[in-house]
Amino acid sequence: MTGINHILTGGIIAGAMAHPVAIPLAFASHFVLDALPHYAYGDDNPRSGDPVWKVDSLLILTFFYILLSLGLASGAWIAAGAVAAFSPDIILVYRFFGQERLGRVKPRALSSSFNEFHKNIQHHETRTGIVDEIIFFVASLWLFDRLFL
Repeated sequence: MTGINHILTGGIIAGAMAHPVAIPLAFASHFVLDALPHYAYGDDNPRSGDPVWKVDSLLILTFFYILLSLGLASGAWIAAGAVAAFSPDIILVYRFFGQERLGRVKPRALSSSFNEFHKNIQHHETRTGIVDEIIFFVASLWLFDRLFL
C-alpha cells in the first residue's frame, strides 16, 4: 500500500479515538492494508523510475503540512497515528535510499523475522493495484475531511 494510504488510515484511527490505544491500532492497520490488493512497483520497474513513489512522497508531505497549518486540536493524535501506521515501511525507505539509490549493501535488518512477515503478507500486489490505491485514497480523504476538517 502506498504511504499516503497508511498515513491517512492511521490518522483517522488516532484522530477518531484520541486515546493511547489508537496508536497500536494505527500500527496494526499497516498490516491489514498490506494484506489487501494494492499497487506494486514490480521487478521490471524499480522505484527510482516509477513516478508513483514521487507522487506518494509529495502527498505525504502535503498531509503533514496541512495538519500543521490547521492546528487541529487533535492534530498531535492524528500525527502520532499517521506515523505509527507508516512506521513499518521506514526500513523500506532506508533500503530504497541506501541500497537502490546509493548502491550500498543490503541492511541486515531486512532479514529479520518481522520484515519477513511484513513481506509475506503482501500477496495481492500488482501493477493494476493502483486503481485500488486511488479508490482507497479518495475514500480515506473524504472520511478525513468529514471527521476533522
